[in-house]
Amino acid sequence: MATTAGLITVGTVLNTSASLVSAPATGGATPYTYQWYRSVSSGFTPGGGNILSGKTALSFVDDTIVPGVQYYYKVISTDASTTPQTATSAQLSVLASTNNQSMNQ
Repeated sequence: MATTAGLITVGTVLNTSASLVSAPATGGATPYTYQWYRSVSSGFTPGGGNILSGKTALSFVDDTIVPGVQYYYKVISTDASTTPQTATSAQLSVLASTNNQSMNQ
C-alpha cells in the first residue's frame, strides 16, 4: 500500500509563533519519518531551500514567523520499507497578525 501523508492542522497562532500538528502517515511500512517545510509562496515544492531543519516530529512550534506575512507549510512522510516511499501533505497556510488570529488551509 502506498504511503499517504497526514493532514496538517494548526493549534495556536500568535504574533510570532504558530503551533502545528500533522496527522500520522498511513500505508507503507512503519515507522515513518517526517520532515517539515515552510515557504512564503503558495504551491511551493519542498526542498533544501525551505526545509525546517530539525523539525522531524508530528508537531512543532514555529517561533520564527513575522506578523503580517503569509506562510505555507508541508510535511513529507517517508516510510521504512526497503525501497522507501514518500508522500507530501496538503499545504497549510498561516498568517500571524498583530491581532493574534488568522489561519486557513
